[in-house]
Formats: sequence, structure tokens, C-alpha cells
Amino acid sequence: MAITIAILPLFADTLATMIGRLQTYFLAGVLACIAAAPAAAQDGLAADGLIVSRNQVRIASQIAGQVIRLPKRDGEAFNAGDLLVEIDCAILQAEIIAAEKRQAAAQARFDINARLDRAGAVAKGELRVTKAEAEGAEAEAEALRQQFRQCTVTAPFDGRVVDLHTAEFASVSSTEDLLTVIDDVNLEVELIVPSVWLKWLETGTTFRFQIFETEQVLDLAVSQIGAAIDPVSRTISLRAAIAEKPPGILSGMTGRAIFAAP
Repeated sequence: MAITIAILPLFADTLATMIGRLQTYFLAGVLACIAAAPAAAQDGLAADGLIVSRNQVRIASQIAGQVIRLPKRDGEAFNAGDLLVEIDCAILQAEIIAAEKRQAAAQARFDINARLDRAGAVAKGELRVTKAEAEGAEAEAEALRQQFRQCTVTAPFDGRVVDLHTAEFASVSSTEDLLTVIDDVNLEVELIVPSVWLKWLETGTTFRFQIFETEQVLDLAVSQIGAAIDPVSRTISLRAAIAEKPPGILSGMTGRAIFAAP
């Protein structure tokens, strides 16, 4: 019993010390929140964002063959219509020549039968057969010409090469990735904001966006609001187009958007 009585005061002192420390930590946290509140009110409502491109495309080969030209390298710029990849299609080109010869022969047979038909010297069935053969040969030749156009890959827009997935003299299969390109002209800022902001947020709402990497500040306006709210995080996505891209801005840069408090 004496030992128990001796331990009780020690436990009480320890418990009081712990409670005192918890009170100190709690008070410090409250004071920190109070100190931060004026800065948040002064800066407005903030949300971190990301600069993204409207167009980023992974281009795949439409035919099998050997890459013979790959004029652009990682990071290089290009204009719409510039050659990005050329695949060796010498065999296909020879097949096109042969198909066009067959088309010419079939058309010649049909033309002869057409003249004979006007003179009543050929059966109607024979005329229809030669006509179908001529049309089929023309379609075959056109299909090969369309396939030949896939031997060269041209840029769909002005931009830059993000990554090459092949190399010159490499053999590629149909649907194999060749390169990834990005439109570095038409950029947007993408934000994820609390859904409660929809009480006052709308298309056209202006804000300032400070880029972390360059410390540049852009004056932007919301151009698109997401179609659905994420029910778990209670957030919604926003986009704001960068109408005139300042020098030095790249897709993937991050920053902070500051909205005026409603």
C-alpha cells in the first residue's frame, strides 16, 4: 500500500506535465493560424496550377518499314507541314507503278468494248465485266497511293519534339510509336480549385498567375470550367488560355493563381 501511495503523486505530476505540453502546442498552432490569416486575406484566394499544351500527340507509324529520315531531334522546333519522319517505301512505290499499269490496261479494254457496244458488236455482259475490272484496278491503285502517303509523317501544327521513340535506319512495325510532339504556342493554365468557388467563379473571371520557375506574372481569365465535380475531393478543374505566350514559358511549368476574394 505504501508503494502504491508513493507512485500516485509521480503519475499525477507526469500527467500534468503532458497536459501542459499539449496546451502549449495547441496554443502555438492557434497563434500560427491567426498569424497566417491576414496574409491569405491580403493575397486573395490561391490555387496552384500547371501550364499545359492544348495539343500533345504521340505519333505512330501507319505502315511497316525502315526509317530513312528523322530530321528533328528532341527539343527541336518545327512548323506545321514540316517533315518529321520518312519511311522507306521503295517496294510500295514499285507496286503502285504495277497497279497503275494494270489500271491502264483495264481501262483500255473497257474503252474498246464501249466503242464496240455503240456499234452493237459486243455483249452487254462483256461490257459490264470490263467496266468493273477497270473500276477495280483504279481503286486498287488509289489504295496503294493512299498507303504511300503514309510513308512520310508531317507536323500537324507548329511545335516542338518532346521525345523520339525510334531512330534512323531502325525498322518499325505498323502502329509503332515514332515520336511525341507538342504544340508550344497554344498553352493553357490548368487549375484544380474547391468546388465551393462555383458560388462566384464563372467563365471570364480574372486572376493572376505567378510562374514558379521564371517568376513571371500572367494576367489571365477563366476560359473553361470542368464539366463535373470530383465528389471525393470536392474540387473542379479550370482552364485559362494564354493568349500571347511570353518568351521562356514552357509546358509543364507550375505556378500559383491568385483570385480576388469575392
